[in-house]
Amino acid sequence: MYVKKLNGTVRFENVVKKFGNFTALKQMSLTINPGELVTLLGPSGCGKTTTLRLVAGLEAPTQGKIFIGDKEVTHLSATHRNVSMVFQSYALFPHMTILENVSYGLDVAGVAKVEAIEKAREGLALVGLIGMEKRLPSELSGGQQQRVAVARAIVLEPEVLLLDEPLSNLDAKLRRVVREEIRQIQQKLGFTALYVTHDQEEAMAVSDQIIVMKDTEIVQQGTPRDLYDHPNSEFIANFIGDANVIDCEIVKGEQQYTSVMINKIKLEIDPKYKNIANPKLVIRPQDVALSNKPNDKNLHIQGVVQYVAYLGSHLEYSIDTEMGEIFVIDREMKTFFKRSSHVFLDFNLKNLALVNH
Repeated sequence: MYVKKLNGTVRFENVVKKFGNFTALKQMSLTINPGELVTLLGPSGCGKTTTLRLVAGLEAPTQGKIFIGDKEVTHLSATHRNVSMVFQSYALFPHMTILENVSYGLDVAGVAKVEAIEKAREGLALVGLIGMEKRLPSELSGGQQQRVAVARAIVLEPEVLLLDEPLSNLDAKLRRVVREEIRQIQQKLGFTALYVTHDQEEAMAVSDQIIVMKDTEIVQQGTPRDLYDHPNSEFIANFIGDANVIDCEIVKGEQQYTSVMINKIKLEIDPKYKNIANPKLVIRPQDVALSNKPNDKNLHIQGVVQYVAYLGSHLEYSIDTEMGEIFVIDREMKTFFKRSSHVFLDFNLKNLALVNH
């Protein structure tokens, strides 16, 4: 069984990429540790694909240095870097069998035919395609073709595996299955992976670290939970999961909490937010509980149901309040509130965060 550990550090030192007068990547410094799966996440045009192409050697930086492992590769071509890439379009040879597709890179690298076939079979076993060696790509589903592309990349034993929007051509259910398979293979073999996507849920599901980009630069980096629980800006709060972002004011209070005023409503949250200059309150939709009568904690937060949707595993509500519209996700579904119902809102204060305006 193919179990060799594939390790490689990726490091950018003050890397800038320009195309003429257009800056595709502002000055970037980052380190990806060996064995991590790190996702570049952001809206279209933010620079994530440019970053991936710089690692691959498909683009050269305008300034700065790039390292893979202990070796500077800034000016090395793609063929002289020990990286493999999985493309959005699969890029399989339609006239070759699955086994021939997976062994192709090994053949080009000069690996003996018998060894190349053995490694290709091991790669197919890892992605669950043993028994399909003689099929053509056209005889496979989209998910199976993507697995072939992953097998073809990992049999080359790269220091770094690059994945460029690898699931974008798959339907929602299949994306979930294939992303789990990619993550399991990466953890089993321990190779370093750099993954590009614009899908927040996909990034949170597969990543050790997420690098969020906006306007060709990094705006926050951290674990999925760090980014979700501790966004550093309104953009991150809205981009990583759903959020209600509300204008507020910090008022003086005791040292053990931060007092926040929203209209005439006072909330006491984590004291670490005391020094934010221009605060906005971040309330995740699952941190709001609805009831048909007030409780002792929040006597004044009330609203009217404007919209309700049943989605099987949860209910979604839009509530009109004096703080503005509040989006609520109810996973317990103990009570169903109809449109125009008057409700009271209770917030999980431990999970509330403040960000700079």
